[in-house]
This record gives sequence, structure tokens and C-alpha cells, in this order.
Amino acid sequence: MPASLRIDPWESEPDTRSGEVATKIQGTVTATELIVDSSYDVYRWDTVKEAFTYTDQYKKTSFKATSDTYVYVDDKSFQSDGTTYYRVVAV
Repeated sequence: MPASLRIDPWESEPDTRSGEVATKIQGTVTATELIVDSSYDVYRWDTVKEAFTYTDQYKKTSFKATSDTYVYVDDKSFQSDGTTYYRVVAV
């Protein structure tokens, strides 16, 4: 499903290549074009190697759409110098 990621803080990220220290980032995923009463899963991966491995280990939440949009606020932060992927898939 189409999804967008909003990060907080969003104003700026440290330039770790210049020696600045990485910061924690909080992610909020907004899925759109959902079908009401259909079920979906939200997945998160923190490495390229893990990415798009659809097992329960990477599933963050499951939900049944009550509108065409769903917002998921991740309770786990990630480092600004890392890699994190999210995907919303129909079940």
C-alpha cells in the first residue's frame, strides 16, 4: 500500500560524516488508499539484509482498516545514521 514516513525531529539531522553524533529518530508511517474492512500488516526492517523478509519477527502491528488512511506511530526509535524500512501490506 502507498505509505509515507514522517520523522521526528524533522528539522535537521546531524552530519555524522563530519563527526557529529547520530541522534534518535521517531518514525510515523501513514498508509493511504486502504480498503475499509480489509486487514493489513505494518513491517519494519533495520538492515538491508533483513529488508522485506515478511515474518512475524519484523511485523510491528496488524490492523483492520476503518478508513482509507491509517497512521502508525512506531514506539521504537532508530538512529539517524542507520537504515530503516517500513512497508504496509494487505493480508
